[in-house]
Amino acid sequence: MMVTSKPIYRGAPIPKSAVINIVCDELFTTLDVLTSANRTRPLPDNRKILAYCLKRYCGNWATLHNIGRVLKKDHSTVVNNLRVAENYIITDPVFLRRLSNICNKIEQNNLNTNKEMKKSVNDLLNDLVDAQVVTEGHKLLILRAVEREKAEAVNEALLTTKNPL
Repeated sequence: MMVTSKPIYRGAPIPKSAVINIVCDELFTTLDVLTSANRTRPLPDNRKILAYCLKRYCGNWATLHNIGRVLKKDHSTVVNNLRVAENYIITDPVFLRRLSNICNKIEQNNLNTNKEMKKSVNDLLNDLVDAQVVTEGHKLLILRAVEREKAEAVNEALLTTKNPL
């Protein structure tokens, strides 16, 4: 995946906490260090990476004001960070490589999270049986209850479509 100067990301918005955690892990730092007043290298570049990733991946939440609150900076500083980050993407291959690696991790993490969210009820119950939280008998009872609820919901939907109010 190549990072471009325009934040194009077509997936579902990623929670800011996930983006912050991945960026901090990849940069071997903490949010407290990134939000400090320290301006020695590489902290300013790391702040630019975090601001860029938040803007790119967090959807409607990622206003300049909200990003500024996370970084404990003014919105005009966030505008400057984003502008400089876009310039670095074009001119600095080291910055581009670091940013691309982080963006890949964020997108890969989001794909893994989406796969986990698509687990079926049966898969989730199997996990609970394996962890010895529920017994196999309870699993079957829960599955039957889920099937009954599903059947009732389908019947109710069919009735409302046949007899609209």
